[in-house]
Amino acid sequence: MNMYKNFSVFKRNAFLFFSIIILLISCSDGEDGINGGNGLNSLIETTGEPTGVNCENGGVKIDSGLDANLNGTLESNEITSTEYVCNDEKLYRTYAALLTQNDENNPIETILLNELNISIDWVRLDQGEYQGTLSEPIDEKTTLIFQVKDENILSTSEFFDSMTILLHNRVRTNLYQPVDGFENAVLEIKKYN
Repeated sequence: MNMYKNFSVFKRNAFLFFSIIILLISCSDGEDGINGGNGLNSLIETTGEPTGVNCENGGVKIDSGLDANLNGTLESNEITSTEYVCNDEKLYRTYAALLTQNDENNPIETILLNELNISIDWVRLDQGEYQGTLSEPIDEKTTLIFQVKDENILSTSEFFDSMTILLHNRVRTNLYQPVDGFENAVLEIKKYN
């Protein structure tokens, strides 16, 4: 019985051995074909993409194609693909203006940037007290900065409510004394997304 078992193992191994030899003999690589011509190099060119139709917040433009004239530069007629990698959405939108006020006049603003698409109507309430009424409400995710360039004036600002800004000017050496008059004071509102 033991001899029969050994013979079976021998038969199986011999079959595998001869099968492998037959496969190796029948798998020659054949004759080589005719060499082809050299291929063209692929080229990629990246350029900054300004804010606009392709990228709302700017980004990078990636042009690619084959160097058909072999000069190593991607020419406009060689571009076969254009992709854009755009910057993420801005974290905030800004309203920036310069405010000027004198005597008993209402503050006058010069808008520098208005990404919030709002308007503000300014009124002098009393000496050193001014109110701005917004055309649209602003929610809590907003910062307000008001800075007067006169070192003798201390200025503060606040949102009274979602549509009202209050500005307060005091004499720096006497905080109980309101004062009028400032030129090109900076007002900045940032609304975070």
